[in-house]
Amino acid sequence: MSKKLNSAIAAAGIAFSLTLPVQIAGVAMLYPSVAIAQDKKLPAPYISKALDATLIPINADVRKAFGLKKKQTGVLVLAVMPDGKADKNGIKAGDVISKVKNAKASGGGKSKGKKVKSPKRLDATVKAMIKQGKTDFLFVGSSGGKKMSKAGTITSETFGTAIALTSVASWTSISSSVSSFEYSSYISSYESEMTSSYESSDSELEELMSEEEFESELAEADEDMSDEEAADEDDEAEIDEDDEDEDGEGNEEDEDEGDDEGDDEAEDEGDDEAEDEAEDEGDDEAEDEGDDEAEDEGEDEAEDEGVDEGVDEGVDEGGGDE
Repeated sequence: MSKKLNSAIAAAGIAFSLTLPVQIAGVAMLYPSVAIAQDKKLPAPYISKALDATLIPINADVRKAFGLKKKQTGVLVLAVMPDGKADKNGIKAGDVISKVKNAKASGGGKSKGKKVKSPKRLDATVKAMIKQGKTDFLFVGSSGGKKMSKAGTITSETFGTAIALTSVASWTSISSSVSSFEYSSYISSYESEMTSSYESSDSELEELMSEEEFESELAEADEDMSDEEAADEDDEAEIDEDDEDEDGEGNEEDEDEGDDEGDDEAEDEGDDEAEDEAEDEGDDEAEDEGDDEAEDEGEDEAEDEGVDEGVDEGVDEGGGDE
């Protein structure tokens, strides 16, 4: 296969994988099976140092690609490293993590925990709690449509364990029943972004942890949870059959919002074009009218001058005869 063809394939976002030998004209050849790589609609993968797992934030595209329900918020576990922290603590590929908690609240009851808004914030929360001397965590969310609360111990030593990025594509990964998602192709398409994100994560986590809003949320996360808050958390984590309809509506709302934004933009562009056209037409009409008026005035002046000259000549001739 030529270099030009390889370049064209890479530009088109097509990944090749070799299958079993195939007999072609009596010759055994490795026949490439074509798999379209991810079109990068999904968020870039984040390699979590807290969990030794590949995480992505849940948005409308992620919901659609993996059939998630409306109530499932936070981050989706795409893959876990074999024998890594997530794997050892029972967190599996396909699980959703919506909240991180200290196993014991400062008051001795259940802690409120901190909602997970992104994979980076999950790592920042764990790292910040470790700095406070907390090492026993609860990762709350859902697994297989049911409430999940996985306990795990993470220390400053285990948090900083180096991860071989070359092995990430072979981790135990999620499969989708509603799309042709291929984890290894997805990781390959985001290789440079993933590497850059991993290498800069320590400084980015420190910066995030220093934000006033983050510090305030972290302090609140250690407070005791009320009975009402505990009931709300259970309701959020429990996914039932009725949520399928809600999720459909949610996805439609996301799509409608996108369509509305597109329509508004198109409408605005249309209005602008219409205004420009109207303005141009107005300018053209005004210019034409101005030209016509100038032409008419010129003709009138020329005519008047001609008449005046004729009268003057007539007068002069008449005077000469006399």
